Amino acid sequence: MEHRPEPASDRAAPLDPALPPPPWAMRLPAWAWLLLFAGAIWALRALGLLLTERPGGIAVVWPASGLILFALLVTRRRSWPLVLVAGFGVGVLGALRFGRSPAQAVAYNASEVLQSIVAAWLVARLGGRPTLRTLRGALVLIFAPALALAGLSAVSHVLLSGQPSFAEQQFWIFWASRSLGIVLVTSLLVEWTEPAAVRAGPGAAGSAVGIAATFAVGLALLRVPDLPVDD
Repeated sequence: MEHRPEPASDRAAPLDPALPPPPWAMRLPAWAWLLLFAGAIWALRALGLLLTERPGGIAVVWPASGLILFALLVTRRRSWPLVLVAGFGVGVLGALRFGRSPAQAVAYNASEVLQSIVAAWLVARLGGRPTLRTLRGALVLIFAPALALAGLSAVSHVLLSGQPSFAEQQFWIFWASRSLGIVLVTSLLVEWTEPAAVRAGPGAAGSAVGIAATFAVGLALLRVPDLPVDD
């Protein structure tokens, strides 16, 4: 009896890395890439601190989360610890400089590391190669990290505040700020890494409009009076 090979499964193993890194990044030694990444994280954290809803509060948009997720998507999983350690170290130093206590600085940044790992795994697992040029790709890139952040932010909120209630303003701003940072930064960088022929295609304008619209809706929701994030 002739043996026929089993058809390939529709659920292929996640790509590793999920996205090919930019050509210029491939020409850099690992230490230079990490140094550049750490500097960019520091700059984006400084930008996020300018967007706090009040002095000493939580940023309304946190662009650093988007860069960390993108870095994981363009890095092989065996190198994720280097990326995460760099992001964690810069994050702790930045939080201490901002006036957080050492315990708060470590806790907040540890939760961000875990959120980034889960978000990157979900994006790669559910969407294959991250892209905004397909409906599935766009939905996964926007909503999968948001769902991961929602669950992990809830756990972090309970552990750090000791409050099981989620009506506090800080919880919603913490979740929304990281989700909006991913929508803005990760989406733009993913679009940037599209092949030149694709990036110049007719879908470029649609991708830009989609990113801008999603970001604008997120910011608008933060100011809806009926939501607990409003003062």
